[in-house]
Amino acid sequence: MGRVTTRLALAALALAAGCTADNEDAGGGGAGADPDASASVDGGAGGEGGAGGAGGAPNDAAAGDAGADAGPVPDADASLPEDPCAAPCARFVGCAVDLCDGFEDPDRGTLEGLCQAACGANASFPVVVGGIETCEDLVAYGRQAVAGDFAQRCPAGPPVVRQHPECAVFGRRIAECLVDACAPVGDHVDLFSAVTADFCDQAIAQGATNPEQIAQLVGPNTPCDHPYLAQVVREQYVDSPENANDGYLAGFCANGPYTPLETCREACRVVGACIEPGSENDVLRNPDRCAHLCLAASNPPAYGWACTAELEPNQCAQFGACFAPPAVPACEPYAARLAACTAATCEAVAPVAAGLTGQLVNYCNGEVAAGRLTAELIADVAPDTDCADPRLATPVAALTAPPAQGAEGGPLGAICREGLPRDPSLCTGACENVGPCIPENDDSAALRDLETCRWFCATTVEVPDALWQCLDRADGGCAQVGTCF
Repeated sequence: MGRVTTRLALAALALAAGCTADNEDAGGGGAGADPDASASVDGGAGGEGGAGGAGGAPNDAAAGDAGADAGPVPDADASLPEDPCAAPCARFVGCAVDLCDGFEDPDRGTLEGLCQAACGANASFPVVVGGIETCEDLVAYGRQAVAGDFAQRCPAGPPVVRQHPECAVFGRRIAECLVDACAPVGDHVDLFSAVTADFCDQAIAQGATNPEQIAQLVGPNTPCDHPYLAQVVREQYVDSPENANDGYLAGFCANGPYTPLETCREACRVVGACIEPGSENDVLRNPDRCAHLCLAASNPPAYGWACTAELEPNQCAQFGACFAPPAVPACEPYAARLAACTAATCEAVAPVAAGLTGQLVNYCNGEVAAGRLTAELIADVAPDTDCADPRLATPVAALTAPPAQGAEGGPLGAICREGLPRDPSLCTGACENVGPCIPENDDSAALRDLETCRWFCATTVEVPDALWQCLDRADGGCAQVGTCF
C-alpha cells in the first residue's frame, strides 16, 4: 500500500518542480511558459491590484470648453487611489464560497465585509494574499487573519479534493502509455486512468502542484517517449534495487491481477463502509482507489480481499479479521524459540520477550501465507533447537543488526544498543488498566492482550511517556482511564 502512495507522491513533487514546463505539446502555454506566472489555481492571478480608475481616457468635452491651450482634463476618477484590497478580497470571497461548507453564494457580502475589515487593518494583507497560490492555503490564512465567525463557519479539515480536467487528461495519458509496457493494464485502462487522476487531484489539493503545471507537463497528445512521461511510467513497473519506492506494478505486469476485478469491487463495498472518514486509510473509501490496490498490489494479500468480498457492508469486525493471515500451528513453537534466541543476543528485549513472541507468530503466519516461508521448513524447530541453526540465526541477525552509516539496521538494532525506551514495569501497570477498556472491535483491540500491550508500550516512542504514566495511575476503572486521553 505504501509503495502506491509514495510513488505518485514523488511524481507530484516532480510536477511541483515544473521540470518540463516548456512542453509545447502539453497544451499548457507553449515553450518558455513561466510555471509561476499563473500561480493562482482557483481565483484569478494572485496579488493583482484593482484595475478600476487607473488612467481613464481624456475628457474631450471638458477639454473643448477649456480652450486649446488648457490641455486635456483628466478623468475625475483618475485622482482616486487604487483599492489594494479589491482584488485580494474578490479572490478570497470566491475561494471561501467554493471551499467552506458554512458559506454559500448569498454570504458573499458578509465575506466581502470581513475581508475588507481584515485588509484595512493590516497593510500586509494584500501582499500576503498575493503570495498564496492555492484556494486551500488562502482559506487557511483567512482562519488566522479574518475576524468574526469565519474560522467557526469554515473549520480546518482534510484538504478539499476537487476533480480537475487537467488531471483527467493526465491520468488517461499515463494509463495509455503504461499499456505498452504493462499489458494487463490494457484490460483496466479506465480504472488506472481514474486512479492516476485522483492522485493528481490530491496533489493539487495539498498544494504540491496546480492545474496549469499539470497541463504543461502532460497533454492528450504528449508522446509516450517524452522524458517526463516515460520516467513516470517506467517508475511504476520497473523495480530498481536502489529505489524502494518504485516498481509497485512489477508483479502485476508480469503475472496479471492478484485478485479478479469483480471480487475487488465486492470487497471494496465493505471496505468503504468500514473505514472511518479521515482515518489513515481514508483514501480506500474511494471505490476506484480501493479496487486498484486490490487488483494490482500484492499487499494486502489476495486471501483478505476474497474473504472480505463474502461479507456485508455492516460486518466491519469480520472485515479486519479477513486480512489476518491464517494461523499456522508450526509458527507458535518456532516464534517462541526465535524470541528466546533474539533475547539471548539482545538482552534488552528479555523483559518483554513474551510480547516479542506474539509479534513473531504474526510475522511467521504472514510469511507462510505469502509463500516466502513453508511450514515444513520450521516444523521441527523445538525449545532446545540450537540458536546457531540458520533458521534461527539468520532472522536473529536481521532483527538485531545495529544501525550503520547509510543503513537503518534491524528493527531491534537501536534497542539492543541503547536499551528499551520505556520501563517495562510502568508498562505492566498501564496495560493492566487500559486493556479491559478497549472494545473488542476497536482498531487497538490487539492491546487488550497484556503481553502485546507491554511490548508496544516498552518499544514504541510515538506515544508519549505522560500517557503511559497516566494509565499506570488509572486503577479506578475505565472512566479514569478515559481521562488520560
